[in-house]
Amino acid sequence: MMKNQDNIPSMEIVQERVHKGDKIKNYKALCKLLEIRELGGEGKAYQDAYLQRCFSYIRKGHAYIITEVFDEVEPVEKALRSDAVYERTIEIILLDYLRSRQDKPCIYTSKEWFSILGMVNDRYTYEANKTGMEHDEIKTPVILTFGSKDGNTAEELNSIAGAKNYFAFFSRTSNYFGSRIKKVFSNLENKRHLFSSRRVYMIYDGNDRRVAEGHELELVNAAYQEAMNLVGIKEEYQIHQRSQEAVKRFYGSVNAHLKKKMHFQYQNAGVYSTIEIVGNDHNLDRRFEDINENTVQEARRELNRKCYEWCNTNAKTYYNKLSEEDRKWYSIRAQKDMADYYILIE
Repeated sequence: MMKNQDNIPSMEIVQERVHKGDKIKNYKALCKLLEIRELGGEGKAYQDAYLQRCFSYIRKGHAYIITEVFDEVEPVEKALRSDAVYERTIEIILLDYLRSRQDKPCIYTSKEWFSILGMVNDRYTYEANKTGMEHDEIKTPVILTFGSKDGNTAEELNSIAGAKNYFAFFSRTSNYFGSRIKKVFSNLENKRHLFSSRRVYMIYDGNDRRVAEGHELELVNAAYQEAMNLVGIKEEYQIHQRSQEAVKRFYGSVNAHLKKKMHFQYQNAGVYSTIEIVGNDHNLDRRFEDINENTVQEARRELNRKCYEWCNTNAKTYYNKLSEEDRKWYSIRAQKDMADYYILIE
């Protein structure tokens, strides 16, 4: 264990200087930011383990991209148990899936990965895509598509799960599950070399969805650059540090620009960025020797149960942090019902 406290930062410094979405150039810059010593070998490993109890990140080359800053230093047992379950189960399921693709690229959104990995059931992705509206744009409560479950009718469930509950549920699950996937995928690519990835822009126009290449890619890059110049940022990820309304305006600007340049057939056509991954057959084959169908199914059950339990535990934590006024609209029962309906796989 590290005895010199100069090797680790206080939580006050972490929360003051580190924020979700920050991109920190390298390890040296991180140490300077947190006023801690640069270490090597075992000392650096202990230091990194402690930092991951303060905040989570993914690596992009030498850079650290912050995905979440915790309210307090997580207990060692909680940090290890949580990350270990996600990493172990997602790796097994992903290996199986990449093998089935046989060198074909995988290009999916985060929400589609939730479904592929079995973190959510097949109702989640469709409903989650409805959450782009602001709260004040909804004049009546969202009509949730719950089926009959445990004696509750759709109408009864809807009466306790209005628009704000709906947004709170999908916003938290999407952000948290997405950060878990990014962290695991980053490790499997950069440390295990199980696949390679690249950022791509997907054009969607009705049922047509394709990767922007050649002249189309030039138009997309120009649209993103114009939108970034308008809001004064240098990289796309920086827009997500701003308000939901700013994010909405940014992507609206990108698509408005493209509609003038490209011949879309549908009014709601546009572009979004995502990641393409391709399996490394040689490393997959070596790792796959210890995995069989039963192992994959057990991993799916364990991961889904982990996601389901997180939803219900987090609902109570979230409620306790709300003001008395906000507690009037937040229903823990509604969150439990949504976890039953959108997450749990029977």
